[in-house]
Amino acid sequence: MLMLGVFSPSVASAAAPTYVQGDVLMGFRATGGLNASTCYVVNLGHASSFRDGLISGTVTIPGNIATDLSTIYGANWRTRTDLFWGVACSPSNISTTTVNGDPGRTVYVSIPGGGVGDGPAINTSLRTTVSTKMVALESGTTGFTSYQATANSTVAVSQGTGDANSWASFMDGGSNGGAIDFGAFSEMEGLPTQSLGLYRLTSTSAGAFVGQFSINASGQVSFTPASTGTSYSTWAATNAGGQAANLDYDGDGISNGAEFFMGTAGNGFTAAPAVVSGGVTWPRASGTTITAFKVQKSADLSIWTDVANGDSALTITGSSVHYTIPTGQSKQFVRLVVTP
Repeated sequence: MLMLGVFSPSVASAAAPTYVQGDVLMGFRATGGLNASTCYVVNLGHASSFRDGLISGTVTIPGNIATDLSTIYGANWRTRTDLFWGVACSPSNISTTTVNGDPGRTVYVSIPGGGVGDGPAINTSLRTTVSTKMVALESGTTGFTSYQATANSTVAVSQGTGDANSWASFMDGGSNGGAIDFGAFSEMEGLPTQSLGLYRLTSTSAGAFVGQFSINASGQVSFTPASTGTSYSTWAATNAGGQAANLDYDGDGISNGAEFFMGTAGNGFTAAPAVVSGGVTWPRASGTTITAFKVQKSADLSIWTDVANGDSALTITGSSVHYTIPTGQSKQFVRLVVTP
C-alpha cells in the first residue's frame, strides 16, 4: 500500500515562535506537488540588523530549518520548480510609530534576483495597505505568532495555505493578497535556487536596495548587505580610466560594468563567458556594490529584450548568474547589463 505523507500545520497559543516587533519573515509555499497545502515561515531577525549592515554572511537561525523543509517539501525541496520563497516585513502600520529607526508604514520586500532592476515603488495609500497586511502576517490574531513553533526551530512555523493571514494568503491568488503579492508586488518570490534582493520602502520613491539573501541545500541562509563593498567609481579609477560603466575601456567587447560585476580587470583583455552545456555563466564577484543588473537576449544584436527575473532559464546566486539558452532557435545572443 502506498502512503503519501501529509504535513499538518497546527495552531496553538503555547510554544509560540520567537518574535519581536519589526522582525523579518521568510516564507515558503508550493504551487503544486507535495504539501502544496502547507506553507512554512521563519523569523530571520530584526529588520534594522539587515538595514544597517550588521549581518553579513550566514544568518543565525536557531534549530534546523533544513529538516523542516525536507519534511514538508521533500529532500529535493531546493530544486523543486513549484516551490517559492520570499521575505517581507513591516515594523509598524501606524504612521506615528517608529521602530528601531524605521518610521511607521515602512515596508521591506524581496524581489527575486538580488539587486536586479529598479527597486519597487508604491504610493502612500498602497504602502499603508501593504504594511497593514504585513503586520497581520507577523503578529495579527491569526498571524505568525499565533502558531506553535516547529519541533526543529523556535523561530519557524508551518501554516495551512488557506489559513487567514498565512504566508500563502498574501501571495498571488491568495485571499488577502489579491491578484498580486500583498496586493502590490507583481513578483516578490523566487525559486530556492534564486537569490532575493531585499528593498526598503519608506516613501513613494523607489525602494532602497538593502542587500541580498540566498539559501543553500543545507538550509543555510546568507545575507550580503548592500552597504559593504567596493564602489564602481573606486574600481573604475584604477581599472577603467574612470570611464562610465556602459563603455569598454580595454576594447575586449565586455563593458566596464560587466567586468566590475565579474571581478575581472577592466584594463586588460577578458574573454567573454563561453556557452557550456547549453548555458552561459557570468561569475559574480564578492565585495562589490551593484545597484542593478539584468540578462538580455537578442536574435539580431539590434533588438534586445530583458530576461524576466522569474524565468526558469535564469538562475541567480550570490556567486554567479546563469542563463540556459532555449533550444530550437537558429541563433540567440545574450549579454549581461550592469548598473553599478
